[in-house]
Amino acid sequence: MNDLNSVLLEGVITSRTNTELDGAQPKFVDIKSYRKINTAKKGHWTPMRIDVSALHPRYLADMIEGRKIRVVGRLARIGRAAILVVAEHVELKPLMV
Repeated sequence: MNDLNSVLLEGVITSRTNTELDGAQPKFVDIKSYRKINTAKKGHWTPMRIDVSALHPRYLADMIEGRKIRVVGRLARIGRAAILVVAEHVELKPLMV
Protein backbone atom coordinates (compact mmCIF):
# COMPACT_ATOMS: atom_id res chain seq x y z
CA MET A 1 0.00 0.00 0.00
CA ASN A 2 1.22 3.48 -0.88
CA ASP A 3 1.11 6.31 1.63
CA LEU A 4 -0.63 9.55 0.76
CA ASN A 5 1.99 12.00 -0.50
CA SER A 6 0.03 14.94 -1.87
CA VAL A 7 0.27 18.64 -1.10
CA LEU A 8 -1.71 21.73 -2.03
CA LEU A 9 0.14 25.05 -1.93
CA GLU A 10 -0.88 28.59 -2.74
CA GLY A 11 1.50 31.48 -2.93
CA VAL A 12 3.25 34.15 -4.98
CA ILE A 13 6.02 33.36 -7.46
CA THR A 14 9.24 35.00 -6.29
CA SER A 15 11.76 33.64 -8.82
CA ARG A 16 12.33 31.21 -11.67
CA THR A 17 15.42 29.03 -12.07
CA ASN A 18 16.40 28.08 -15.60
CA THR A 19 18.63 25.12 -16.25
CA GLU A 20 18.87 25.26 -20.04
CA LEU A 21 21.49 27.44 -21.70
CA ASP A 22 18.96 29.56 -23.59
CA GLY A 23 16.95 30.06 -20.40
CA ALA A 24 13.67 29.47 -22.23
CA GLN A 25 11.84 27.26 -19.73
CA PRO A 26 12.18 27.21 -15.95
CA LYS A 27 12.88 23.95 -14.17
CA PHE A 28 12.14 25.32 -10.70
CA VAL A 29 9.90 28.09 -9.42
CA ASP A 30 10.30 29.56 -5.94
CA ILE A 31 7.13 30.73 -4.19
CA LYS A 32 6.29 32.36 -0.89
CA SER A 33 3.15 31.28 0.90
CA TYR A 34 1.58 33.61 3.48
CA ARG A 35 0.05 32.22 6.66
CA LYS A 36 -1.66 34.32 9.29
CA ILE A 37 -2.08 32.77 12.69
CA ASN A 38 -5.59 33.50 13.97
CA THR A 39 -4.46 34.88 17.34
CA ALA A 40 -1.42 36.80 16.10
CA LYS A 41 -1.62 40.24 14.54
CA LYS A 42 0.87 39.44 11.83
CA GLY A 43 1.60 36.33 9.83
CA HIS A 44 4.72 34.92 8.23
CA TRP A 45 5.93 33.97 4.75
CA THR A 46 7.15 30.44 4.03
CA PRO A 47 9.40 29.94 0.99
CA MET A 48 9.07 26.73 -1.07
CA ARG A 49 10.79 25.41 -4.19
CA ILE A 50 8.54 23.83 -6.84
CA ASP A 51 9.82 21.49 -9.59
CA VAL A 52 7.81 22.43 -12.69
CA SER A 53 9.91 20.63 -15.31
CA ALA A 54 7.17 18.07 -16.11
CA LEU A 55 4.49 20.67 -16.87
CA HIS A 56 3.30 21.73 -20.32
CA PRO A 57 5.35 24.63 -21.79
CA ARG A 58 2.17 26.72 -22.08
CA TYR A 59 2.05 27.00 -18.27
CA LEU A 60 5.79 27.58 -17.91
CA ALA A 61 5.77 30.68 -20.12
CA ASP A 62 3.10 32.30 -17.92
CA MET A 63 5.00 31.79 -14.66
CA ILE A 64 6.30 35.27 -13.96
CA GLU A 65 7.44 36.83 -10.71
CA GLY A 66 4.65 38.31 -8.62
CA ARG A 67 1.91 36.09 -10.04
CA LYS A 68 -0.28 34.08 -7.67
CA ILE A 69 -0.13 30.31 -8.11
CA ARG A 70 -1.84 27.20 -6.75
CA VAL A 71 0.13 23.94 -6.95
CA VAL A 72 -1.02 20.37 -6.46
CA GLY A 73 1.95 18.04 -6.21
CA ARG A 74 3.97 15.59 -4.19
CA LEU A 75 6.95 15.86 -1.90
CA ALA A 76 10.38 14.87 -3.19
CA ARG A 77 13.87 14.90 -1.76
CA ILE A 78 17.11 16.12 -3.29
CA GLY A 79 20.20 14.84 -1.57
CA ARG A 80 20.04 14.39 2.17
CA ALA A 81 18.26 17.52 3.34
CA ALA A 82 16.58 19.49 0.57
CA ILE A 83 12.86 18.86 0.14
CA LEU A 84 10.82 20.28 -2.71
CA VAL A 85 7.38 19.89 -4.25
CA VAL A 86 7.06 18.24 -7.67
CA ALA A 87 4.15 19.93 -9.44
CA GLU A 88 1.52 17.66 -10.92
CA HIS A 89 -1.09 20.38 -11.56
CA VAL A 90 -0.82 24.16 -11.54
CA GLU A 91 -3.41 26.93 -11.58
CA LEU A 92 -2.33 30.52 -12.22
CA LYS A 93 -4.42 33.48 -11.06
CA PRO A 94 -5.40 35.65 -14.03
CA LEU A 95 -3.37 38.81 -14.51
CA MET A 96 -5.27 42.04 -13.95
CA VAL A 97 -4.35 44.37 -16.79
